[in-house]
Amino acid sequence: MEYDIGAFVQSLIGLRLVDVLARLQREIRDHEGLIAGGHRGAPHYRSVGVPEYVAGLKDLSFLLHTGGKPDSRYARMDLYEPLVRSLVGTGDLKPMALDVFSSSS
Repeated sequence: MEYDIGAFVQSLIGLRLVDVLARLQREIRDHEGLIAGGHRGAPHYRSVGVPEYVAGLKDLSFLLHTGGKPDSRYARMDLYEPLVRSLVGTGDLKPMALDVFSSSS
């Protein structure tokens, strides 16, 4: 299995904020379980990028909950912007939510 945060974020576009947050939290929980110390396959999942995938998901969660830019090396603002634009389009987020992208470099 490939852990592609871009594909996951794309799958969220068009959903309402409440559904995005629910799917995001479920994805975080499910994948954190794979890398937990007591999980039998944890070393394998760590070696194939699951920790980075989970970190990116948590950054997206931070962005959606606070409106602030995550301070993380895993933050993929370029991938998060289309989702936030979609949520602005549905009225779930205010247009000012896009301001964080104009200051990202």
